[in-house]
Amino acid sequence: MDGAYNAWRWVSLSPLPGWALALLAVGLMLGVKLAAWGVRREPAWGRRALLWALRLGAGVAALLFLFEPGIRHLQVARVKNRLAVLVDRSASMSFPVEAGGVSRAQAASAYLASVSRSLATLAERFNIEWVGFDSEVGPTSPAALAQEPPRGARTDVLAALRTVAGADGTNSKKLSGVLLFSDGADNAELAGGVSGGARAALEQLGVPVSTFTVGQQALRDLAVESVKVDDFAFVRNALTVEVEIRGRGFKGEEVGVVLSREDQVVASKSVKLASQDDVQTVSFTFTPDQTGRFVYTVSLPVYSDEVVTENNSRSFVLKVIRDRVRVLLVVGRPSWDERFLRGLLRQDPNVDLVSFYILRTNASTPLPQGGTDQRDLSLIPFPMQEIFDTKLHTFDVVIFQNFGYSDEPLNISNYEANLERYVNGGGALVMIGGDHAFGESHASMQRLMQAMPVEPTGAPALRNSSTST
Repeated sequence: MDGAYNAWRWVSLSPLPGWALALLAVGLMLGVKLAAWGVRREPAWGRRALLWALRLGAGVAALLFLFEPGIRHLQVARVKNRLAVLVDRSASMSFPVEAGGVSRAQAASAYLASVSRSLATLAERFNIEWVGFDSEVGPTSPAALAQEPPRGARTDVLAALRTVAGADGTNSKKLSGVLLFSDGADNAELAGGVSGGARAALEQLGVPVSTFTVGQQALRDLAVESVKVDDFAFVRNALTVEVEIRGRGFKGEEVGVVLSREDQVVASKSVKLASQDDVQTVSFTFTPDQTGRFVYTVSLPVYSDEVVTENNSRSFVLKVIRDRVRVLLVVGRPSWDERFLRGLLRQDPNVDLVSFYILRTNASTPLPQGGTDQRDLSLIPFPMQEIFDTKLHTFDVVIFQNFGYSDEPLNISNYEANLERYVNGGGALVMIGGDHAFGESHASMQRLMQAMPVEPTGAPALRNSSTST
């Protein structure tokens, strides 16, 4: 039975609360002291000592009676506290420690290998947890740190510390400390430094953190962060390209930015970087002079002390097309065919569409009181003269879809001569049939019809049918 227990401790079996026991103990000590004080005048030293011993023994007996001490046997299992080795696995750890040197991840792995004996000694007292972090946190090992390159998109040191500290309640074992290996390039709450709310958050963790900085503080690197440009451009039309330039370690220096097309310089500018880690936006406006697909490159100068040179340029493909085809679409009445054709033309970036369609029939709609002109029926009068007399030459294609009214306000035959000159001058004319285009009430356009591949025949034949029961 005794072998099942490996520890013991004193306990009080008294049913009285702790504060009552404390008060009684103080009163008992005062009583013993007063009793001892009462025999101070006893002339015999031996008798006086005996009286003091008796009063002290009575006090001890009273204490035992009050506290009812006992021994509790315990079975205790000792569990090691945790020690976390937290290693940054973001992409910035792939940068060299110095120009021409090994990467920061390799330097951190080599250092951990060099102190493996010290870590083995710590493993006798602590459970060592190997943790890799970037924007997320996950287990790792010394072998994985040595073999797998870091690829994380961003660094969040504080979130990683909260996770290993068990701030979310997922780990019940106590964390005794953290060994943090990082280059300090935080992209989250600690990006502005350990101050204010970030400092308070770290203090709330209640865990000592030993930091190990990997890499030089004065990192020098130029990078083309991003290029914003449309997927296509129009020939002989101005195009703007926005470029974001990031410079680390180039405070106060001017850097040249060059935009080139297949090794031919298109434009160049210089930008001054205002801080040690600065982002500047540069805009290039140029006019493509020929159609086709071309590779454009934004490039920065390459300095010998830069840690990474592959990010000093960025290329993009630009499709240059001819200027937009200007299309005039005139529709006699709304229909599903009209909706499809108009939607098809509008979604084409090469088409600049101007469309009109008639929503009513003039002949069957009464004029408002006092009205004398059929155009009074329109909210916006159809600009026949402006389109077919003044602006006709500005269109590349004219499409008549079920349009050919013979009534005066919408009679296209009044502008037949203009349309004939437009077609002879190289303009394209499309006529799509329908009851208003080729029916019995269509406008007479003899000069244009000679160029059409079909000839309207008037009213369609009606088929008579009868049924009998």
